[in-house]
Amino acid sequence: YIYNIYIYKQVLCTEVPENATATCNDPSNPCLFNVASDPCEYFDVSKSYPAIVELLLNRLQFYNSTAIPPGNKPQDPRANPIFWNNTWTNWFDYLDQNSYSFVA
Repeated sequence: YIYNIYIYKQVLCTEVPENATATCNDPSNPCLFNVASDPCEYFDVSKSYPAIVELLLNRLQFYNSTAIPPGNKPQDPRANPIFWNNTWTNWFDYLDQNSYSFVA
């Protein structure tokens, strides 16, 4: 018999340290985080590991080159991560469903 054992671990982030990476919003200068030692993604290590950044960017470029846009839903500009703290999220949950306006 094969049993799948799932271990759920909760990450509790502390207050953001003063020396934490300020932003990672520049596509030409992406951040890289060691989520094993820094699960809250406070410290960018991209300058220490440029080969890994290049490898991941090449992989992303490959996946993007083969991606097919979904044909079942029209594009919705409200999904833009710029409206959601630069994060891809389940943004539709944050809309007022009666008026389709943003809920603050």
